[in-house]
Amino acid sequence: AEARLAAEMTTLHAAQSAIAAAQSTEAQLQATLTELQGTIESLRSEAAAARKDAAATVAERETRIAALEATIARLEAAQLEQRAAGAAELTAAREAAAEARERYEAAA
Repeated sequence: AEARLAAEMTTLHAAQSAIAAAQSTEAQLQATLTELQGTIESLRSEAAAARKDAAATVAERETRIAALEATIARLEAAQLEQRAAGAAELTAAREAAAEARERYEAAA
């Protein structure tokens, strides 16, 4: 009976040790899970901030591009005006030269 009682006590102690080990493992797993959940939330927050920063950067660059395109359009318009003015001056100069030639030939 004593041997059987000793065997039962040994089995009981082994079971208690196994329960304690399982509880410890469960606690470690829970701690790891909590840590991973915190990491996920942190990463989500960082990703949201990065998306916000990227959107702001894109908007800023689009604004700069629009400003540069407007500047290019103004420069092209000014260039066309200069060409037109140059062409008008050239035409006037040719007409004046033709008139001068006609006067010269008429005088000669």
